[in-house]
Amino acid sequence: MAEKEEEVDPCCECQIHGCPFVNTGICEYAFDHCAVEIMGGHLKKTKDISSGSYRTPDVPVSRDIPLRFGKLRIIDGAVNQTLWKRWTEFLEWSKTNGKSGQGWSLDTQVDFQTGKTAVENAVLHHDDPLDNDLQTELFESIMDHAAFLAKGEIRFLRGYTNYYVQTDQGYIHQDEANVGGISAVWYCHPDWHLNWGGELVIYDVQDEAMFYHADRYLHEDNIVGAEDRQRFYDHVLSSPMHAITPAANRLVIFDSHVLHAARPPQSAEALRLSTAVKLYDSSYMPDE
Repeated sequence: MAEKEEEVDPCCECQIHGCPFVNTGICEYAFDHCAVEIMGGHLKKTKDISSGSYRTPDVPVSRDIPLRFGKLRIIDGAVNQTLWKRWTEFLEWSKTNGKSGQGWSLDTQVDFQTGKTAVENAVLHHDDPLDNDLQTELFESIMDHAAFLAKGEIRFLRGYTNYYVQTDQGYIHQDEANVGGISAVWYCHPDWHLNWGGELVIYDVQDEAMFYHADRYLHEDNIVGAEDRQRFYDHVLSSPMHAITPAANRLVIFDSHVLHAARPPQSAEALRLSTAVKLYDSSYMPDE
């Protein structure tokens, strides 16, 4: 009797073993291209890479990056493989079956040098995240990793997923102006190659007042004059930078005061997909 051939039902032509996007359709729905053009091309090229493509560790591995003000930690292998895959499936569900307002939309940012607002990238907001078991599991896992930054109880503010393609723009910004804010960015794409770029750029601001009060310079309704704004621009321009590769399953945690920017990928076939969680330290908040 002939041996029965294994049946497969791939969502695209890649058929990469362990791909977290298998049967989610995310490559098709999120980017308005067929799976072969986007995820297919991407994964076919990473399948045989023996160097340059980062492989996520089996257990979390963390390291701290020194900054003049604030803290910065990188954790590789931050989320377990099963949860990682389930999360990408949830992204697809949110697009096709989610509540009103949970679909992908265009995000905007302000160029602090010109004061002009422009479209930056596409974003999926996660409303009421702790009412969903999967989101609760993921976000609480990320919150556990971020607890080192908190003096008191760590609490959730908001969460959303961004994706960047080559033609998108990432502007310099600050997540929160209030003391006690914590930012966590988890890269949930399946793989990443060094030559794709897409780094998270951290600006190590050396002036304490500018670090804590950058919001005065960063918005259209900023309260500083042109001379002070130019002084801030010159300072940021001369500040040391850290360029963090968005390796798959890498989590980056930092004080929300830290100036940063997401750079788009340099390859048309690379998809930069990240879930951001904004938190705060309850010890800095007034009693409710």
